[in-house]
Amino acid sequence: MEAFDNITGNFTDELVEPEVPPYDRIFLELFTLVAFLSATANTLLIFTIIKYKKLRENATNVIFLHVNISQAGFLLSTPLIFRTFLYFFDKSVHLTVFCAFYQLTACVGSAIAGFLFLLICDSYLKIYHKEKYRKFCRILKYFIIAIYVLTILTSSVTLHMEDIDNITGNFTDELVEPEVPPYERIFLELFTVVALLSLAANSLLIFVIVKYKKLRKDATNVIFLHVNILQAVFLVSAPLTWRTSMYFFFKSPVHFTVFCALYQIEACVGSAIIGFLFLLICDSYLKIYYKEKYRKFCRIYKFLQIAIYFLMLCTCSITINVCFSRYMFAFAYIFIFFAICIVIAVLIIIDVIHVFRKRKLTNYKDSNIGLVVSNFFFLFWMPCILFFVSCTRGQTCEPIALILLFVLGFASPIFNLVYVFCCDNYFNVFLKQVFTCRCKEYKNEDLEDQSVVYSDSNGVQINSN
Repeated sequence: MEAFDNITGNFTDELVEPEVPPYDRIFLELFTLVAFLSATANTLLIFTIIKYKKLRENATNVIFLHVNISQAGFLLSTPLIFRTFLYFFDKSVHLTVFCAFYQLTACVGSAIAGFLFLLICDSYLKIYHKEKYRKFCRILKYFIIAIYVLTILTSSVTLHMEDIDNITGNFTDELVEPEVPPYERIFLELFTVVALLSLAANSLLIFVIVKYKKLRKDATNVIFLHVNILQAVFLVSAPLTWRTSMYFFFKSPVHFTVFCALYQIEACVGSAIIGFLFLLICDSYLKIYYKEKYRKFCRIYKFLQIAIYFLMLCTCSITINVCFSRYMFAFAYIFIFFAICIVIAVLIIIDVIHVFRKRKLTNYKDSNIGLVVSNFFFLFWMPCILFFVSCTRGQTCEPIALILLFVLGFASPIFNLVYVFCCDNYFNVFLKQVFTCRCKEYKNEDLEDQSVVYSDSNGVQINSN
């Protein structure tokens, strides 16, 4: 694994790492460690409340859930504020980064204060005013939505404010916005819109699988859940990578570091997606043809998932750390390229075997999430991968063509949502519950072994046969 210096661009060496006293570094690392441990505690509480419906039936726990979500956001942004302030707070672009983190932290802190106020009111009414507490529980969700809306609106307003002349400091304005052709802006916005639509599709699938225990009983759906989670992260990072590459990639070492970090996150998450798709392929094949091996696979697939996440985090931490030294590792994308080649080869072999062997099956179901999702994922992404490989080999690479091909690849989550809705009975039932806002009607989680049917007039019904 070697760093490469052949990246061209107008990088200047005028920005050097500021001299930070050793005790400041020690306290910053201690502060980051405590924030990380606290974020872990928040994550455990969030996971517990979301997973167990009994906890979510209590209004106090619902407010406590949103307090923890807001605190997790606060704990992620605060260490970044101190790092930007200590290490590169000396240019106009640095001011923008620092100001963005600062405003986000302030808005999230305000949201935490709002949720704590709700928590105080909840506890007081619960103890002393039972009748008012019942009314409070009926309107609680609107207060929560109002707090989030106010937080988002305040963040959007403060992040776009231009009148920040009252902030003093030795800032220079030598970095100006590059001239990006109008058609490239149009395609970039199209790319962002498709990414947001696909992110919405991923979010729906994640919500449905997490909410309904019946879906989580199936190992295929659990792996599919993790594919969607990682795709959501990829869909957030990729548009940001493109925007940084178009607007301030060739300007300063700081811009290079930001771009490099986003680029490496995107590559590592992409590699993890390939790993989970490989698990999905193995799951489907063993499920159809090797029942005994599939039972063994179900006992160990959780450890395989943990291994994929562990490798992703280790690789990501190493490659991002190198970015601060103004180098980029090509390892992540080299690894993802070879991983794609291996997985595609395995997928083609399994597809050929499946075409011939499924004719002999008497109880085969056409709804095969693992193989269908994997096949269409690679079909959607193959044009983009081939074009990207041709660009790295010295051929002319048009950004517009690459963005359009990325748009095609990013549409795969939308196809996944349409496919499971149309072809999988359980996903069809539970997605209809979500689309018609009847999520709470399927209350009894002890009915997993009974089949369910959906009717537009009555919602979900449990078959007693």
